[in-house]
Amino acid sequence: MKMKISWLLLSCLIVVALVLASCGPAEEEEEEKAETVVGEVEEVEEEEEEEAVEEGPVMILNTAGKMEEEPQYGGTITQAGTTTLIGFDPAYTITWQCFQMTYTHDPLLMGDWSKSEQGTGETGFRLYTFMLDTQAGFLAESYELPDDETIIFHLREGVRWQNLPPVNGREFVADDVVYSFKRLFEIPESYLVATHPEGRRPLSIEATDKYTVVIKVPVGCQGALFRDLSSQTRPIAPEIVEMYGDHKDWKHNVGTGPFILTDWVPHSSRLYEKNPDYWMEDPLLPGYKLPFVDQWKYLYIPDRSTRLSALRTGKVDQFPGTLLEDKLSLIQTNPELLYAPYGINEYGIGMKTDKAPFDDIRVRKALWLALDNVGIANDLYGGDASLLSYPVKELPDFQNAYVPLEELPEETQELYGYNLEKAQQLMAEAGYPNGFKAKMVSRSDVDTMVDLCEVLKEQWSKIGVDLEIEAMDYGAYTSVMVRFQHEDMILADSMWTSSPYKCQTWGTIDQARNLSRITTPYLVEQYEKIQAMFLDPEGRAAVLKETIPYILENAWYIEPPNIITSVFWQPWLKRYHGEYCTGYTQFNGWVRYCWVDQDLKYELTGTR
Repeated sequence: MKMKISWLLLSCLIVVALVLASCGPAEEEEEEKAETVVGEVEEVEEEEEEEAVEEGPVMILNTAGKMEEEPQYGGTITQAGTTTLIGFDPAYTITWQCFQMTYTHDPLLMGDWSKSEQGTGETGFRLYTFMLDTQAGFLAESYELPDDETIIFHLREGVRWQNLPPVNGREFVADDVVYSFKRLFEIPESYLVATHPEGRRPLSIEATDKYTVVIKVPVGCQGALFRDLSSQTRPIAPEIVEMYGDHKDWKHNVGTGPFILTDWVPHSSRLYEKNPDYWMEDPLLPGYKLPFVDQWKYLYIPDRSTRLSALRTGKVDQFPGTLLEDKLSLIQTNPELLYAPYGINEYGIGMKTDKAPFDDIRVRKALWLALDNVGIANDLYGGDASLLSYPVKELPDFQNAYVPLEELPEETQELYGYNLEKAQQLMAEAGYPNGFKAKMVSRSDVDTMVDLCEVLKEQWSKIGVDLEIEAMDYGAYTSVMVRFQHEDMILADSMWTSSPYKCQTWGTIDQARNLSRITTPYLVEQYEKIQAMFLDPEGRAAVLKETIPYILENAWYIEPPNIITSVFWQPWLKRYHGEYCTGYTQFNGWVRYCWVDQDLKYELTGTR
């Protein structure tokens, strides 16, 4: 039977052992006895040290030279929001409105995660524009632009469709790309038909071998087509359309992506399960297969207070688009939450400038001058706002193209102030001393847009404008927007500034998102210059920068102050830093790279 040793006796024995040890090897028998006692004490200390090491996370070095926690597999990432799914077939629904395909289908190119904040930090992925220098090969391992009339994609070998009928896990090949791209230019309802008018579409799309796609394009159109086909468009399996007639049914979505949509309840929730056969390894941690989590879940929660409660109680892992009041509240009530700036949420007002009264620049400027921009920034958004984020956002990604307010002509700077007297004078000069009636289309499901509409209605009433708000749900709203069906005005979200180089509203009146129906030779000329400099980021930034004063002085669009929002996330959501889009329209693409510390989650919430 093992005897218990009192702390006093143990201390005495340790002292004796140390004294005997100092006497040298002559007293071997006594030294051995002392070592037996001391050995028991040392053994306990070693066990405690081992336990202390095991409590900390295992750290590994990634390819960017940064130490990070070794990822864990399993668990679920849950997000809440107000956006329900719109469609599943990019030939009949706007490609970026088929946003669920971010999880189920891969594009040819996508944002390079090794350049994220987890890697080299070259981009925060907080916008959804196309930036060539932050793209990486996905389904296309590489590409060539040998001349200004040719685009060549070299596909990655060994990628397989998800192992679901009717595709059943066969290899992804060049014929799939050819079929998908051709289909998008053959169906009149396609968004690519709207954004690439006749004469600006591919001349031919061919598979020259099993893994090579060659696209011939008109001169001057290479940049825009390369951008949309490589990143915004995601190939679909021909078997699905052949069997069902289209790609509209969510149950028939079979892609090459990291997740499989297994359940969808409209206006409630959707659930994505891990694709066990996904081809991709983590670009920062070679050998680690993606995705890390077993599930990604989206909860449709239109009520803001309910969404906040879900975050506070740990039922939601990430909460984007937080305004100042909620931000301060969350910091106070839940100090364990992590947060970061999420981006600038821009709203712009498009007007039918091809008809009265908006064809008169005096009316457009009067509307702008009648807005108390500083008051809106402070009173509506608590000061978390940017006065000038149009047509280029005030973000590091666009620093070479952005023109600060103080560098603009004085007459343009005036538009960002508040001059009710001058606004009334301009209205009278334009022949509307008593104002006019106008309708403005907006979204009914976004609180900040609803609030802004009320402010616009109230402030414009002071110059006699009787504004009627036509509030619509997201699906109806976008249908009106892309078909230019607004009668007078439309409050647009992400109008230009998320993708300023796309220039969809520049000069050509039939371009989608040209919401003010602008047509001007100068803008067409600038657009062509930018397209010609597609592979020269510095050159096209310079062209955009020289065009900005001209755009603003014509007041074709009215841009109220833009909201600067925050994103919050739980401490157990690892490798997340506030990313929004990992590449062009790759919404929530970060989910494939992030993982859940299930032990920490259990410690804080009691659930995994």
